[in-house]
Amino acid sequence: LLLNRWYVMGESDSDYDDGMWVQSGKKRTVHTFEERIESLKNHPAFLDHEPTLHEIENNDMLQALQALKYEEDDPKQYAESLKEEGNHFFKLKKYKDAIFSYGEALKLKFQDDELRVILLTNRAASHYYLGNKRKAINDARSALQIKPDHAKAVIRVAQCLFELSYFKDTVEFCDSALTRLPENSNISSLRSQAWEKLKQKQRDDRKQAVRDRKLKKLKDAIKSRGVRMKSELPDDPKAPAPSLDSEGVLSWPVTFFYPAVIECDFIESFNELTTFADHVNEMFREQAPWDSKHSHTPNNLKVFYEDLEEKKPVEIRQELSLKDALAKQSVIEDCHLSYFLVPASETRILHQFPESLAQLKNAFRAKFYNIS
Repeated sequence: LLLNRWYVMGESDSDYDDGMWVQSGKKRTVHTFEERIESLKNHPAFLDHEPTLHEIENNDMLQALQALKYEEDDPKQYAESLKEEGNHFFKLKKYKDAIFSYGEALKLKFQDDELRVILLTNRAASHYYLGNKRKAINDARSALQIKPDHAKAVIRVAQCLFELSYFKDTVEFCDSALTRLPENSNISSLRSQAWEKLKQKQRDDRKQAVRDRKLKKLKDAIKSRGVRMKSELPDDPKAPAPSLDSEGVLSWPVTFFYPAVIECDFIESFNELTTFADHVNEMFREQAPWDSKHSHTPNNLKVFYEDLEEKKPVEIRQELSLKDALAKQSVIEDCHLSYFLVPASETRILHQFPESLAQLKNAFRAKFYNIS
């Protein structure tokens, strides 16, 4: 008896003091051995009789067993209670908890299609508000397999398809649904919105296809001239970029830098068949307002480009066309071309290439873009 007493209480007699446990200065009430034996008699595993209602109401373990039996005996009623539980969570915007409750109800085996449809559409709504639109579609479609004319399920599928930008699928789904629910204004409205979006997308796709064809022709034209760009052509339609005319002639955006005075000129469309002299003569027909020394004249300017592989300036004759100049360069930084025009007496500015070029670029950035 003493051994059994020690085993049930889980402590030795040295920790026992007048019916109280003493641990770390705190005391808590413990049951006697006889009281523990009595409590075991009330455990469901040791009951020798059918429990009364009073016993069930005062015994948590008996209540849990009753719930299990309740689920087995009346799964539909249990599914109803889980649905109400899910609805409660849904109203509180606890959508994950609602999904769990509806899901547990759907696992039960009960014969009530209407209840199963409600559970599926409610779970679809919970998924929708969590942003799980594909899961919402799956649940709503499952509901429609049971009840094809369930309006809430139809609208949920159409709404999710629309918000996922599946406009063609939305239109086709709504067309099918309207054969069953021809008077539903919500479905008609979603169909109209999707149709407008679909037409806009088709127009955008056609425009993009035209842009893609033009871009391919442009890239092919650049490649055929033996020019290799280190950077891709810009995606921004407003950014400076080369163009190809109907006769296959390229024009490039070009900047002329004047390092001696930290000035520049931008040529938006430099036809590849024209020469540097053509542009220089036009630009310096009259003295530039910043050219106080009058050193920047057509006959006094030398033109250079940066050899990206050799890291040095290379002079080209003004009489060269842009197309011929690019053939000499072979590699360019990007499609916005840069050339340096320096008075013949001041070419020393470029002698310390590439160190001097880096300094010049910094000077230009500081002046024109307020970047230090």
